[in-house]
Amino acid sequence: MNVNSNPALWAIYAGDVCIDHPNLYDQGRVVADIEIDLEVNAHGSMKFTVPITNPGYDTATQLGTVVIATYGGRKVFRGRVADTTRDFYNNVEVYCEGHLAFLCDSMLPPFAYKGTVTSFLRFILDTHNSEVEDYKKLYLGTVTVTDPDNNGVLVRSSESSISSWEAVSGRLIDMLGGYVMVRETDGKYYVDYLAELTEKSNQTVEFGENLLDLEEHIDAENIVTVLYPFGARIEENGTNENTYDKYTEEPEASGLTLWHGNRVTVREANGGTMYVEDADGIKVWGKIWGTNVWDDVTLPSNLLTKAKEWLKNQVKATTTIELNAVDLHIVNIEIDDIQLGEIVHVRSAPHDLEADMPCLKIHLEPGAPDKSTVTLGATETELTKSIAKEKQEATTPEEIVKKVWERMTAAEGVAT
Repeated sequence: MNVNSNPALWAIYAGDVCIDHPNLYDQGRVVADIEIDLEVNAHGSMKFTVPITNPGYDTATQLGTVVIATYGGRKVFRGRVADTTRDFYNNVEVYCEGHLAFLCDSMLPPFAYKGTVTSFLRFILDTHNSEVEDYKKLYLGTVTVTDPDNNGVLVRSSESSISSWEAVSGRLIDMLGGYVMVRETDGKYYVDYLAELTEKSNQTVEFGENLLDLEEHIDAENIVTVLYPFGARIEENGTNENTYDKYTEEPEASGLTLWHGNRVTVREANGGTMYVEDADGIKVWGKIWGTNVWDDVTLPSNLLTKAKEWLKNQVKATTTIELNAVDLHIVNIEIDDIQLGEIVHVRSAPHDLEADMPCLKIHLEPGAPDKSTVTLGATETELTKSIAKEKQEATTPEEIVKKVWERMTAAEGVAT
């Protein structure tokens, strides 16, 4: 949270050099066209244009320079210069990527891992920190994500070297969900991997006040109502004795043979049938076939239990509600600004919506605050939830800021 009695100021630093501060404009320490984009589970970015007259010109335009943007003394963005474009007048447009991109600089050796999510993330970060400079180091923070399919036991592997970021994004976020956030404590940067976001904003987003647009999308792409589940691999030497699905290299007789791919199946615990159905899902969607693998499950009965639970979740459509809003802090600094990852209460009577929603994206333009927006989203609802997609007519960030400002000054008896 950030509430100041005095107007909050933006400042930008490139390395140890201040390149933008309102109190130093007379020294040429000013940049133009600043845009900052923050997003959960992503690197984030920042771009700005440095005039040749800026005393920090050489530092700010050097690839790899660490750039920090602060607002009221709080760090809003930290990253590095990743791309520059020089124009005819030697002004340079600088593009920076956020500090999660530092994980792209390190590589994990080929690995096979079995354990907790926390330990796996620790392995990734420890390896990363052993390979990079001090300013790129990221440390293990709070982890609340677990693997729901394997009783908390995570199984991951890679036959080739992959970047630390690829491991985090591809082996954790893409497969388990959750939110990866970076926070600073005592000058060190910690990676939190959270199953849920819990920090709440004191600001409310409301129809007719600061809500710009709302869109609800129901996605049935990943629905499965009939599942072929497979468990642990059956080795050639027949070490897996928990099932009658034994290792088979080729059919014993000519013709088509029902094969299990040398993996444990549910046949033994499921009346001889290799697939599992969800009757309620079939009533709604019909038969939609799919498959899933549990590498660590060796008992057919356990595999059947996991398959049924997995299928129960897959017959639900995913509903995503995404809305854009103006952060009212830009017209009244006494109102808390909305920060990335915070839960914001939303009210919109025309859309029959009242819910707490996480802030997933923030777009900031310090030089044009009326163009700054926050994006909230991602809630899951029932199958019968109807699609509500409406736009407010003739409502722009500029109009909202003007309307709120007029209302505030009128209440204070100030002419507008």
